[in-house]
Amino acid sequence: MDTEMRVAKLHQIGWYFEGEAEITLWGGTEGTIDMKPWQIEDEFDEAEMMKGINDGQFGCQSIDGAVVNVYRLYENGYKEYEDDFEYDSNQLQKFQDQLKKGI
Repeated sequence: MDTEMRVAKLHQIGWYFEGEAEITLWGGTEGTIDMKPWQIEDEFDEAEMMKGINDGQFGCQSIDGAVVNVYRLYENGYKEYEDDFEYDSNQLQKFQDQLKKGI
């Protein structure tokens, strides 16, 4: 058996995102919820990342803010933390408006 330490190289295949969303429920109650993780298998694009912001499949009246944790995604599912992005309701609404206009 070979007991020497080895070096393994991994190739980045995309980006992995997770985090928390601030939500308003249909009855008006506010709270936070873990978002369902998502990924993009391409170059980093903030707009593509923002499209993934979600309510964890819970269902709510609105998503009022979010903190997105960004990880580099490598082969075999290995993730390396990169950064956080924080969005308030104004930023999320502006983004939604731009999507509707096709910008």
